[in-house]
Amino acid sequence: MSHAKGIKTWLSDVTGFTPGQIIKANQNGPRPSGEYITFSIDSNIKASNAFLWREEKDVDTTYLNFYTPKEIIVSINIYSKDGEVLHSKLDASFNLYFIRLALKEENLVLIEGSSVNNLTGLGDTKFIPRFQADYRFRAGETIATELERIHKYEIDGTIIGLDPVLPPSSVNDIYWGTLTKSSGYTEADVKSLSNSISSSTRIREITINALAGQYIIYASPVRFGMATFRVYGFVGGFQTPETVSITNAALETEDYYVWRSDNSGLGSTTITIG
Repeated sequence: MSHAKGIKTWLSDVTGFTPGQIIKANQNGPRPSGEYITFSIDSNIKASNAFLWREEKDVDTTYLNFYTPKEIIVSINIYSKDGEVLHSKLDASFNLYFIRLALKEENLVLIEGSSVNNLTGLGDTKFIPRFQADYRFRAGETIATELERIHKYEIDGTIIGLDPVLPPSSVNDIYWGTLTKSSGYTEADVKSLSNSISSSTRIREITINALAGQYIIYASPVRFGMATFRVYGFVGGFQTPETVSITNAALETEDYYVWRSDNSGLGSTTITIG
């Protein structure tokens, strides 16, 4: 998966440029007339925490999904006098819900953008305004397959098992809510949180009302990686996570990261988790 389609859609949605004005970087290739944008995926770093999960379609069929997370760096050049302003819009686009949804469909999450470089004076631009910046994305590739489960029978028709015998599902709950404790979290603390959902990703938007003395808590499996928290457009506001082992209803035990907010008593707060 190249992720080029998702990057191009993101650029068009945020800047207002048409798809014809957005091209992959190619020094010797044709360029659109007038203002345009070029992009290139300059690095592709595979993470180590790949994982497998399953979804039961029915008694006879199971979906197996293998997900490999990674990070990519995308170099964006905007050939326009408004390039610096457009880069500011791209960097802030994580705060737009419809943009996050569109990127998620392409297995992309915008993490951050770099400072903007004014490259107008370079010879190859012929003094056309050119502004460049790098953007870091969390990306991923999912390989899915459908597996037929074959029943084994005794001669009298008794079912004695299923072939193949599949490993337990890796879709565990994510938890969030409030606690008055500021550290030393336990499995019981996490499971006592007021909200939970079975999920294969930590990425979501939540709203929590933290009363006086209450901290906001968010817990997700370690294999999902480190989270970023954005509150009203600002990144941060949460402590370095503790690690807690949690056992699910199938008696599978997994390590979780448990984050708490820096401050207590934040009132009704909407948080975007990436």
